[in-house]
Amino acid sequence: MLLWARRVFDVKAGEGLPVALTFGYIAVVVSAFLLAKPIRNALFLKQYGPYALVYVYAAVPGVLALFVPVYNRIAARFGSRIVAIGTLLFFSANVLLFWYGFRFHRFWLLPGILYVWVNCFGIIAPVQTWNLTNALFHTRQAKRLFGLMGSGASLGAIAGGMLARFLVGPVGGAVNLLLVLAVLILMAAVLVTLISVRRIRGRVERTRQSGRSSARDTFRDIAATPYLRQIAAVVFLLTIVTQWTAFQLSLMADRGFGGHADLLTEFFGTFNVALGIFSFLVQLFATGRLLRNFGVGVTL
Repeated sequence: MLLWARRVFDVKAGEGLPVALTFGYIAVVVSAFLLAKPIRNALFLKQYGPYALVYVYAAVPGVLALFVPVYNRIAARFGSRIVAIGTLLFFSANVLLFWYGFRFHRFWLLPGILYVWVNCFGIIAPVQTWNLTNALFHTRQAKRLFGLMGSGASLGAIAGGMLARFLVGPVGGAVNLLLVLAVLILMAAVLVTLISVRRIRGRVERTRQSGRSSARDTFRDIAATPYLRQIAAVVFLLTIVTQWTAFQLSLMADRGFGGHADLLTEFFGTFNVALGIFSFLVQLFATGRLLRNFGVGVTL
């Protein structure tokens, strides 16, 4: 069975453990985010309705602008792996505080704060996974293996959607799903710890930043490099499309389920399961072959 899997997915000798751990890490992080999104959406729509989304859309960049420079300084001093573990533990503790707040000290702004927090988690945690992945595998390995490891994200999306769909009733509602979310984030921290302890490849230490750069330096580098400008433009346009589509979906869901938090959670979970299955099949059986045969540019 192992030999068959290695041939199908083009995994070489000695790559099995790092690929498995990285696959699991990506899957758990995405599963946590895709569980957090239905909880976030349901509690926010129940409290404010869909037209209030514009305010949290605007708040997320401001929060990230404050957080990212601090994160970069800490990562430069202690290394990305240690900071990734610490950040995931911090996020898990945050979720427990949210659960406590919703259960015992709920106030009007709490669903909005949770919405912004989930968006920030959904940006920071996946970036950490790919930073670590980049440190573990060189370019030639990446072309063979990133499709396989990226399929962990789709599998995680399926798992996160299923957790939201099928656990919201048994655990007692959307708020109690936050406890499941805290456990998932803790599992991600454990996987990063295993990767760090085993030191799968010596290049892992490359995740430690060799120098410090300010946000101003970063923007200057992007402005001076055509390639980076084009990437920034693509990300900018995709973000607009994503946010607009998410708003439309939230608007229709709110109208369809009348602001009922548990039903909204089930709906968004089911949606993520269907989308995740499709993405998983594409990532597992198509992405790696397309990258090997046509390269990144044509595949995109």
